[in-house]
Amino acid sequence: MNKNISIVVKQDLCVGCGTCVSICPEQCICLCIDHRKGLWIPHIDENKCKSCGLCFKVCPGIDADYTRSIPREWHSLSHHPAVGFYSYLALAFSQNENIHTNGASGGLVTDLLVYMLQKHIIDGAIVTIMGESPQYCKNREELDNPALLARAVIARSEDEIIRSQKSKYCPVPVGEILSSVKSETGRFAFVGLPCHIHALRKWQNIDSKMSEKIPYCLGLFCSRTPNFHATRHLLYNRKIALKDVEHLDYRAGEKNLGHMNIKLKDEKIKEIPHLSFDYWGYMFFKFFMPYRCYLCPDKLAALADISFGDNWTGSWDHPLGTSTVVVREPKMLAILQEMNHKGNVCLHDIDLQTLISSQDLANKAQIAPRKKICDIFGKPTPEYGNLHLYSDIRTKSFMTFVKALMLFTRCKLSNNNKNYCLLNLIGKLFFMIERISAKAMRTFHVVLNILKTIFNMLFCLIPVKSSVSLKKSKYKMIMMGGYGSKDIGDEAMPHADILNLKEILGDELEIVMLSPDPTYTQKTHKERSIKDIDYLGFSPNSGIRANLGNVRSALYGFMFLLATSLSKKGIHLKLWPAARNVLNEMISSDIIFNVGGGNLNSIIPQELYKKGFIYLSAKILHKPVIVSGQTIGPFENTIDRFFAKACLNSVRLLTFRDKEISHQRCREIGVTMPKMYDAADDAMTIPVIEKKTAKEILLKEVGKKWHELESELTVAMNFKSSLRLFRRRGEFADLSRECQLMAEIADAVVDRFKAKVVFIPTDYCSGVDDRELHQEIINRVKNKKNIKAFAGEYDDIILKSLIGLFDVVIGSRYHFCVFAASMLVPFAGIASGIYQQTKLKGLADLCDLSQCFVKNDMEFATFEDVWPQIEWMINNRDNIQEKLKKTVPSLKKKSLYGVKEAARLLQQK
Repeated sequence: MNKNISIVVKQDLCVGCGTCVSICPEQCICLCIDHRKGLWIPHIDENKCKSCGLCFKVCPGIDADYTRSIPREWHSLSHHPAVGFYSYLALAFSQNENIHTNGASGGLVTDLLVYMLQKHIIDGAIVTIMGESPQYCKNREELDNPALLARAVIARSEDEIIRSQKSKYCPVPVGEILSSVKSETGRFAFVGLPCHIHALRKWQNIDSKMSEKIPYCLGLFCSRTPNFHATRHLLYNRKIALKDVEHLDYRAGEKNLGHMNIKLKDEKIKEIPHLSFDYWGYMFFKFFMPYRCYLCPDKLAALADISFGDNWTGSWDHPLGTSTVVVREPKMLAILQEMNHKGNVCLHDIDLQTLISSQDLANKAQIAPRKKICDIFGKPTPEYGNLHLYSDIRTKSFMTFVKALMLFTRCKLSNNNKNYCLLNLIGKLFFMIERISAKAMRTFHVVLNILKTIFNMLFCLIPVKSSVSLKKSKYKMIMMGGYGSKDIGDEAMPHADILNLKEILGDELEIVMLSPDPTYTQKTHKERSIKDIDYLGFSPNSGIRANLGNVRSALYGFMFLLATSLSKKGIHLKLWPAARNVLNEMISSDIIFNVGGGNLNSIIPQELYKKGFIYLSAKILHKPVIVSGQTIGPFENTIDRFFAKACLNSVRLLTFRDKEISHQRCREIGVTMPKMYDAADDAMTIPVIEKKTAKEILLKEVGKKWHELESELTVAMNFKSSLRLFRRRGEFADLSRECQLMAEIADAVVDRFKAKVVFIPTDYCSGVDDRELHQEIINRVKNKKNIKAFAGEYDDIILKSLIGLFDVVIGSRYHFCVFAASMLVPFAGIASGIYQQTKLKGLADLCDLSQCFVKNDMEFATFEDVWPQIEWMINNRDNIQEKLKKTVPSLKKKSLYGVKEAARLLQQK
């Protein structure tokens, strides 16, 4: 083992963390700027060095295997190779407007440190500030303008912590401050990049006193720290002299990302947008990466108790910015949850895959090819030891290797090149090459997909031996709908129909359910389920790729119809697996039953065309089709209207779950062949559990304290999380405005009616789970004691029973209000978008309670717009309940139209 870190410097593996300066007992190490590399480099006085080896032991540059320093207690946590150990993943932002406004993203690091200082959990925090040079500096006389430098300090007050806000995109030897910490008394939090924290952990492993002094490590996500040439190059391009800079903020402005703010000595201000070409739009991001950063495997600060970074998920983003949070240490999770409970921060859970994709960790998985490239060029690499280099993320593709090689080239060109004019030319050349390459690759993939589609279609046309499924009972029904994705409202419709069909036909009926998730559907409904047909749905998006996909879907649809026609003549085409299986079941079935889903419209064309092709196939096979409990339309283009007309004219019966609207839309597009009735939702007849059991479940969810609160009114509320997908046609929509509206409604109900409120989810599907937005709403409310949210998952029977325990219901989910109406509970339906409004208006009209539908669209409505109707509903709840007693029994009978017609047709066979 080398006795000091001189070998690390010689091999170009120094990260410039400065920890070696602090640990040296002889004070023979100081820092200097290597002007060629644009980095802080340690300088060792060999005459004073006694070769104790301490500097080498804490050096993170020579050792990239951070797994050796992971606390033992973490090994019981969840783990992923690209993330490390973790106990909780979330998006979050500070509720302190001043901190949030001035923060780089969600302001969470600052808010957390301030909270810990206020609660005397820590006595100070090690943070970084701009405008000062490091303490242990050898060539101070050669330094640039100090305004361009940064150093670590010990912040002991709120003001000092707040002063350290914002990112610093330049080298900072944070570890040099640890020499001051050694002589301090008290407990401190340490904020640093992955390499800084790695060095600190290595020190703590050999000195327990350092663990006592710094018990809290807060990490910052890091893909690279640009060297000093990055900022110099940008100033050169903007014609700003180094000596003229008074102050520099890399992340200023009130919006997420913001801009670089340069204050000159003549009081002028220069603002450079964050995504400018010579800033993070290209040059900062693609060039000026230090060699050792190129080889770093740790983007998420895997050794930190808690790590923070920008939110790149594309969802749940606050206008001022949001932080992505990875929590590992239980004590940090407890503090964060306490802050959330007190309203200091807003938290929003995310799943592991969202974190991996949003932080582009697959690109960080290029460490294996990067190491290979360095080996090829004879460049030194750190010791990775037993570190698992993300073997379960794709790292061996040719393009991954090419990207790693391109990054290596840019790294070498910019690290040793002070000719910024030449760098500009090189940068523009690389940018042009990448643009041309990207277009060429997109064209290549389009051509490849076209050839692949043609080959697959030809393969599907091969005749095969018949494999038609045989009937196991007297009657056989194919059931399809909008179920299969843990939306309990959509599961309630087939559930109710199955119960009612079995009551009429008993064991003589065999049901085969088409589902996107057959395992879940079979487990939920106890009926045989197969994979729903794929490749037939049209995309709601525009663009070349979407249009090509739609052409492919149309060709597959006509192929499916061709295969259906040929099957009548005994010729069976191979098709693709899902289509062949569905057609085999259809051939031996007696009837096709489409229950609910509400997806025959232009908003969800994926389902319109998939269902439509099956209707047309059934017509060719002379199989009757019942479409029960639908909301039809809207149709926004000629192709959708023409297709819907052809498909719906091929069915036997259409029943609607609204009053007149769907019926009118069918007439407008020319649907005349089927019988059409304004009925009711199929889920109206779902049974319930005993009231005593329902109360026990409610108590378990809300807790004893909430249950014992004195109140004059109990209110169940719900917000439709899937609006994030459907409102923007497949793109994730920001629903923060709607969440704020629901929070204001909940607070008003508590304040003006002395109510207790519970948010009850009915959709548990990943990505659109109601509980996620319910938690965001809870974070925004003032009356946290009176307002709770369910955390558990329940089936339709239990949910309906629980909703029946409340005095009134306010919800944006259609089936949430259906459950309430069927339990004779007064409701106020408040929706976003014409499709959701059609459904909720339809329910209110069928119940002869048009006032129970809030006409204002949630996307644009204010509290003042919607509150009068909600207040009216609460004040008139007794009259509404009496009206429901008169109308609901009739609606339950009407909801059976589809079931009874299906049973009649089967019994006639």
